[in-house]
Amino acid sequence: MTPTRLLWAIIIGLLGAIFISIITPYVDIIINCNANAADLCDGYLPKGAMFVLLLVVLLINPMLRLIRPRLMLNTRQIALILGMALVASVVPGDGLHRRLPYHLAGTPVNANLNPSYSETYAKLNLPPSLFPDKLGYGIATPVGDHFIQELPAIDPRNPTGPKEPIPWRAWFPPLITWGSLLIAVWTMMIGLTQILLPQWQRNERLPFPLLTIQETLIEKPQNGRTLAPVFYNKAFWVGAIMAFILASMFKFNSYWPDKIPVIPLQWDLSRCFSDIPFLYLPGHIKSNYIFFIIIGVSFFMPARISFSLWFFTIVYALYQMIGQAYLPPFNGGTVGCQQQGAMLALTTAVLWLGRAHWRHVFGLLFRKPETEDDYQQRDAVIMFLIGTIAAIIWFIWVGVNPGWAIVFVGFILMISIIITRTVAETGMPYLRAMGSPEILTSIVPFSWLSPISLYFAPIMGLLFAHTSVASPMCLGAHALALDKEATPRYRWRVSLLIIAVLIFTFVICGAVHLYGNYNHSITMDGLETPLNPYWFNTFNWVLPKIDSVTRGVRPTPPPYSQIGHITAGAVLAGGLELASLNIPTWPIHPIGIIIVNTWYLNRCWVSLLIGWLLKITILRYGGSNLYRTVTPFFVGLIIGDIVHLILWGLLPAVLLFVAPSLMPS
Repeated sequence: MTPTRLLWAIIIGLLGAIFISIITPYVDIIINCNANAADLCDGYLPKGAMFVLLLVVLLINPMLRLIRPRLMLNTRQIALILGMALVASVVPGDGLHRRLPYHLAGTPVNANLNPSYSETYAKLNLPPSLFPDKLGYGIATPVGDHFIQELPAIDPRNPTGPKEPIPWRAWFPPLITWGSLLIAVWTMMIGLTQILLPQWQRNERLPFPLLTIQETLIEKPQNGRTLAPVFYNKAFWVGAIMAFILASMFKFNSYWPDKIPVIPLQWDLSRCFSDIPFLYLPGHIKSNYIFFIIIGVSFFMPARISFSLWFFTIVYALYQMIGQAYLPPFNGGTVGCQQQGAMLALTTAVLWLGRAHWRHVFGLLFRKPETEDDYQQRDAVIMFLIGTIAAIIWFIWVGVNPGWAIVFVGFILMISIIITRTVAETGMPYLRAMGSPEILTSIVPFSWLSPISLYFAPIMGLLFAHTSVASPMCLGAHALALDKEATPRYRWRVSLLIIAVLIFTFVICGAVHLYGNYNHSITMDGLETPLNPYWFNTFNWVLPKIDSVTRGVRPTPPPYSQIGHITAGAVLAGGLELASLNIPTWPIHPIGIIIVNTWYLNRCWVSLLIGWLLKITILRYGGSNLYRTVTPFFVGLIIGDIVHLILWGLLPAVLLFVAPSLMPS
């Protein structure tokens, strides 16, 4: 790619990143993140990024062909633009900024109103730059108060007059402090991504279903045409139009129930399961919803993977039903412990399968590289080590002892590897890995516990597990893998660009969140006050536990064996992984344990079952020829559903200014 074409693609990609960084908090937070449920940046086919892609492919490129053909974007340029848009989707939503500013603003406000909280914070002696306000009982917290309640007017006698200025300066220390940790972690993740991609793509040949779908949309046009071949396929448009119309009618019926009919896409059979033990079946078994995007994606999953996802959903639902009905007292926390064990087992399996690759790439630190690939891999190892060491140093700086600092960084690596591997194998567009190093504080010797480590353990879960719905490593892997013609040197430059885009969106989107909260005390649709009220006190939840430990009292353990269930999950996942690797016809993959009982899989399991049934039926009775023929139809289902979701996300913003009377009450 020539420097001019590269620069042209980067400019468009940055414009797309700016659009995503601004529109996401505006629609999700300022209008109403809860009522409209836009979620423009969540997931691994993020709607904001797909909107940028469709805008480039279906509008900008055809216009350029008419106006200035020389400026038309080729496949490699579009791949770079899409990659930048994917990475730009990490920060604005649930991947970071829908949570982090609210954690930081609310922590001093809540702590300073509670003397026991303030006393515990005094013992922790945290660096003051972590928060925009000071910690201490009775100390004023104007930065957080106004973030939550809106800036006051300069003249109290004129409440509708000009407001006080936004306290940008107060947010600079947290920006630099937390930004340093995030940059270190992002550097570590992107370095590791470059190391793992060759192993997963070339050696293990993972399917990467979402990458296949994205490549189909940016494929090189044929016979002098403007668009990728899939856009000229009738089956694609049948699927896209069907998904768009059916899903849109269902959603818009909530806006205008008397004017727009609805074809039911959800059901509730709770009344059919009212007797014991079926009364205890989880709600997602009794009622569910059809997602066309999930049906489409499951068509690209290996059949063993899609089967395992819905199979484990049913198995664990029966496990909970039997436990609550016949084995009281039953605690649902056992599932979380089993998932922790499964994640440890699968991370170990990933490291073991790539052991030869690990030896080769880390050995490049001690010998001269021989090929261009070796040079790129050596630089990736250096990037990974720099990020890892910087993250460990950050934790030590805030007061965490070195052992726990290594544990926290190891936890971040485990979550990143698990979520990236899971998406690479399943293609699930909506996914979150659950877990927290906090569980270790319940099982390690009491002498190992320190207040500062207890404080940061759940924070690591909040910032890196709960936000794994948009993992930088996973989206970065797709961004790096989109361009099949990329040279190792080009991939290295793209990896640096990915980190730059993450930093860029961190600053831009953070400013938008601050501006919105300091200028609005209630969402613009009038349904929520304050804006995004769910994350203001979460950093303080662990303080009672810290107070108990400082008094020499170990917190009460849960009423089940955590170590036993962690071990059970590890053994089950490890055994299934061994069977999957050694028996080609083995039907069950352990990846289902990783995401079982999560909100996303609970909502999607029926759609996965439908997609699995369609795929095996087509392959059984139509063979590979029919499979190839209907593939565009399933791509159409995905795009039609995404377009409807984009429209659903942006419509409230349009109606609010054009026709506010049409907004739902």
